Amino acid sequence: MSSSRPGLLASIGLSVVLCCPSAAPEPPHAAPPPAAEPDRLYAGRFEADPRLRAILDAVPQARARAFQAVNERLALPYQDKGAILLRFRDSLDLSQRILVRGPGETFTTGADPTAGSARIVVTGMVEFLLADPGSLETELTHELTHAVLRERMGARYEGLPLWVREGLALWTAGQGPARVRYFLGRTEFLERPEGMLSNLADQNGRANYPEAFLAFDYLEALRGEAGVRQFVATLLSGKPWGGSLSEVSGQNWEAFQAGLRAHAPRAFARLADPGLPAYRALVALRTGLDTPEGAAAMLEAARRFAELQADSCHSRSARMWEGRALLRLERRAEARNCFERVAAAGGPFCDFEDDAIAEVGRLAVAEQDHEAALRTFQRIVDEHPDSRHLGEALYRCGLCLDRLGRRAEARPLLLKALASFPKAALAAEARAALGR
Repeated sequence: MSSSRPGLLASIGLSVVLCCPSAAPEPPHAAPPPAAEPDRLYAGRFEADPRLRAILDAVPQARARAFQAVNERLALPYQDKGAILLRFRDSLDLSQRILVRGPGETFTTGADPTAGSARIVVTGMVEFLLADPGSLETELTHELTHAVLRERMGARYEGLPLWVREGLALWTAGQGPARVRYFLGRTEFLERPEGMLSNLADQNGRANYPEAFLAFDYLEALRGEAGVRQFVATLLSGKPWGGSLSEVSGQNWEAFQAGLRAHAPRAFARLADPGLPAYRALVALRTGLDTPEGAAAMLEAARRFAELQADSCHSRSARMWEGRALLRLERRAEARNCFERVAAAGGPFCDFEDDAIAEVGRLAVAEQDHEAALRTFQRIVDEHPDSRHLGEALYRCGLCLDRLGRRAEARPLLLKALASFPKAALAAEARAALGR
């Protein structure tokens, strides 16, 4: 494989090894972690990857700034005495063919009985950071909000509803506006943004995070940032969340939810990307993409969007629709260029990044450029292990190795792909390769 960094092939047969936090300097207000902790954040299949080394080198300062943000944003002085540890791990354990995180899960915060004197462990998923290294500090701020409040409140923190826990973390980390902006561009909410709203008390997943943030955006509209801080202080005093909310907002639960529903349209208008109306019109053309005329209309709209809305947070998504239109028109070289631009790491978050990588890989396979296809599909395994294209990526990597004459490397990978995805479309081709 021409890639110089260890990835998929180097990882075959290796298990994920969890390691302990770095003893790097803490923020000025904090005490250093216990000296007995080993000086390592991570051990796993990306250990020698220079991209990950750069990320891990940035962790001490990012951690210090994240603690400072939690302290300042919530007016919550906190001294770190080793109760909160930071670790990184691989999301995908190829030796056991399992995904060790939930889809979309980038960091987790919780108790860990193996952590010794520490009571709370923040775990970052390495593949996510490789795909989006610029998110490290905001993600740490989000998770340290959970960790600090969990440390201060004990078991009471787990009793808080999801909207309180996640809404506060999004508000503290400054992630809320971007999260709402992103959801406004999702196909299911393009025409009905109010579909993001539900009963706050019934929230149970990441799809509810925008509304969770909007609840604190509404509280801030009522009482300012000081009102959010007062809500946290009241929680920490031992008062139940419902009573705390009523005391700070001046509204009972029903009135608060009604106020939030009235506040949401104004928040959507304030937070929406300026290019949203044009992107909405572009996506509406997807129903005609199966015809040459419809593809031509989509191509024209996508290029007009790129020209007029180059700075839009929807620019990468629009580029993906351009690539699909070009592919339908059999303009493969131009389509590949579009997909490669979407697949390039960086820029506004895009739901289609793994789709674009898969399209680039398929075009490389069609051109019988097996080296390029191998490099491309490895990116899905390395950076998008919760992608719906993971099975195809595993098969394609194995089949490309086989066609390159590297059958000793291909065989274990194809066996793992067959064991994990036995009904995949490429299963028969993999069995044939193994039988040669």
